[in-house]
Amino acid sequence: KNLTSTLIHLYLDWNYLTTDKFSVPFAPKLKRISLNHNQFTEFPDFRSMPQIRIISMVYNSLTSIPEEIMVELMNLKQLFLSGNKIAPEHIPDVAGTLEYINLANNHISDMPKWETLGKALKNLTLSVSTISAVTDEDLDNLPALTELHVAEGMITKFPHLPRNGPRMQILDFTNNRIKEVTAMQLEPLQNASTILCDSNEIVTIPNLCFVNFVPKFELSLKKNALVCDKRLAGAMKASAMIQSYTLAMDECEYSDLTGAVSRFSNQASY
Repeated sequence: KNLTSTLIHLYLDWNYLTTDKFSVPFAPKLKRISLNHNQFTEFPDFRSMPQIRIISMVYNSLTSIPEEIMVELMNLKQLFLSGNKIAPEHIPDVAGTLEYINLANNHISDMPKWETLGKALKNLTLSVSTISAVTDEDLDNLPALTELHVAEGMITKFPHLPRNGPRMQILDFTNNRIKEVTAMQLEPLQNASTILCDSNEIVTIPNLCFVNFVPKFELSLKKNALVCDKRLAGAMKASAMIQSYTLAMDECEYSDLTGAVSRFSNQASY
């Protein structure tokens, strides 16, 4: 019996495969194909696999996806492309069912401007980029998005998202250049479960008493250099008033008015 006729998952990682030496197999039941850590310079022609749901081509040398291929992948749900050389504008803006795209460590300097492709996206990863800002306008074309990862970027200001913030559940801004997170910026994110701002340049923490988050909310500010002033003291004192929030401050250094430096060794639960 032909193996490909029953194949559901195919993993061909770390095989030194190249564009000219690979042909897409005919596998009518294949749902996932993994071609990670190979040497592809062009996106393979998957048009013989309209049923494919997951394509993973992490760490190749791809620069674009041809529109004539993308438009045929109408059942594609997840696309893993981290570690390539793709800019968002070189992914065709076509209708589809994509719910997750990982474009970490590619050639990305701005948030994607997709008007059609992003309609079904729920989870988007753009980490290791030079993105410097995330705005409500950026998220207007991503109406289903609930999880956004822009870690290791160049963001200097925590975003204020009054229109699109209420639907966000997870935001990851780890290792950017954010200097402040305020209660006003957090207020539209009251339905979020996790906000990660570790390893930024934040000097004080927001008073979470002023934001009505969902139960079991976590704000992670690990590895920031805080200043022990009245704002920090007030926010810490407010912790006794809230039961189900977690403010993670592991390995945060903080200095008092004399310049003495101390370090939080664990987390404070609100």
